[in-house]
Amino acid sequence: MTRSQLEQAFATYFSEMDKCKTSGCHLALLHIVVVLPNICGALESQNGEADGNAYKRWCGERLPSHVLSPDERWEMRCALVHEGKTLPDSRARYRYASYSFMPPGGGEIHQVVSTDGERNLTLEVERMAEEIKKEISSWFDALLQPGNVVLAKVGNNLPKLIKSQPKTIPGSGPLPPTISSTG
Repeated sequence: MTRSQLEQAFATYFSEMDKCKTSGCHLALLHIVVVLPNICGALESQNGEADGNAYKRWCGERLPSHVLSPDERWEMRCALVHEGKTLPDSRARYRYASYSFMPPGGGEIHQVVSTDGERNLTLEVERMAEEIKKEISSWFDALLQPGNVVLAKVGNNLPKLIKSQPKTIPGSGPLPPTISSTG
């Protein structure tokens, strides 16, 4: 496994992130950002499947916890992706009762906690995207260290990751590149 292979495997995600930023699709960008730790955690697992514990473990090892603990990241992700809300279900257990996500240009608002009433954490989506890209790059470096036992699991699971690739269907002619794990 090489760095180039890892980068190529994540190229579809990073390209989509760049497209979201360019077009101002910050909600779509946010969804990619909060799902990427799931993908990384799944790649590190024996069976290649995601779960909350793998997500939290990956976040705990890779992402700073002074602003969001791995459990808070998981709760934020679940609320956003599965329920379309910024209110975690377990609000009493965590530091924040809600989250706000903003596009760039808000000055120094990223990671600011407001305490008017319930505690709300405001995050700038593009900064979150840059942070996750940086941490995934760092993860690649860690995986490629000699003796890293997780690399074999990632190598086994990586071919199943989606990628943008050409597709043809008999009788239809060439199609635009599709996103698929299989082609």
